[in-house]
Amino acid sequence: MEGEDLFQQAYIQFTPTPGARPRSEKAETSGMVLMAAVPVWAGNEEIIGILYGGILLNRNYRLVDYVRDMVFEEKEYKGKPFGTVTIFQWDVRITTNVKEKDGSRAIGTRVSREVYEKVLENGKTWLDRAFVVNSWYISAYEPIYAPTNKIIGMLYAGVLEDKYVDIKNGIFLRFLAIIFGGIVAVLILSHLLSRGLSKP
Repeated sequence: MEGEDLFQQAYIQFTPTPGARPRSEKAETSGMVLMAAVPVWAGNEEIIGILYGGILLNRNYRLVDYVRDMVFEEKEYKGKPFGTVTIFQWDVRITTNVKEKDGSRAIGTRVSREVYEKVLENGKTWLDRAFVVNSWYISAYEPIYAPTNKIIGMLYAGVLEDKYVDIKNGIFLRFLAIIFGGIVAVLILSHLLSRGLSKP
């Protein structure tokens, strides 16, 4: 792809996102490119050139879908994506398998203020729960650095928290049922024993 096609692929209109930091811009007009270079050797082990190429990551879903499919066996839980992967250009999702409520990919949505401050401003890894577009996820965010050691974005992976909340609630309800059953059994046994002891 060249020219206008690349510009259209790179251009990402921001989508209003709850909890995101305000930005004056309305869209991302630059792109993030994954580059590779290899030397070209002459027969006598002399480098005669360099071959390089790149892939524009904006709206390129192959990488995030491949990572999701390799890492997360379960695809959905209660109609929501269970495991998700995103590449951010600064604070904007440029390629993702996080879904909007309408089922479309959440391209143009932005990261929460808390994650922004820890990862983009301070260069630290985020390992905690985070609100991702419209659901809570157990999340990891890692800064992406340019060759100049400047933070230019983030890599995210997360699992839907709902499943683990449901497991926790199920265990708690079973525990309560066992406790309640035990109390009822003790009361019945106590009543029977007290009746037996009170008869002459």
